[in-house]
Parts: sequence; structure tokens; C-alpha cells
Amino acid sequence: MNNYIKLPEISEVFEELHGLKPQVYQQRISATDINTKIISGKKEIVLKEVLRRGLTKDAFLTYNGVTTRFNSVYEAEQEATKILNSKEPIEVVKGEL
Repeated sequence: MNNYIKLPEISEVFEELHGLKPQVYQQRISATDINTKIISGKKEIVLKEVLRRGLTKDAFLTYNGVTTRFNSVYEAEQEATKILNSKEPIEVVKGEL
């Protein structure tokens, strides 16, 4: 998990917002880049948040080697929830990078 810190409190918030309680780990790459790893069962998703002046500029979701861009972290979390709740593998359509 290279420099990732487990955050059980974020797992609880994720459960309140999305009805799913995955393992959540976070890695602060720099003052403007944060990676969040969300793991549920055998599925692993990485959300990358890019900040500008303390606010989210971009959010990226990476699953099965495909990265998709979102305008907000919440939109990325919604997509992550769909993936984690799915019984079959979901193919995420690659967004603009």
C-alpha cells in the first residue's frame, strides 16, 4: 500500500452516503494531489483528486487500468459505488483527460 493510510472514518462516511462500507486508504502526493484507494472484495478503485486553491479542480477514477475524468469527487464516488456494487465487471468509458 506504499504510503497509504487507512481511514476507517471515511469508510463510515462512504457507507452513510453510498450504502457500502469498503476499506478506504489515502495517500497525499502533494499539496494539490490526493489519491484515495477504495477496496471492496476483489475490486480496487483509485480516485485522484486534483486541487486548486483548496477546491477540487478535477477528479479521476481508475479501475482496471482505465482512467475516467469527473468534474467532482462526488460524481467519481457515485461511479465507484456502481462498480463496487456490480456483480459483473463494468467497463468504464474513458473520459477526456
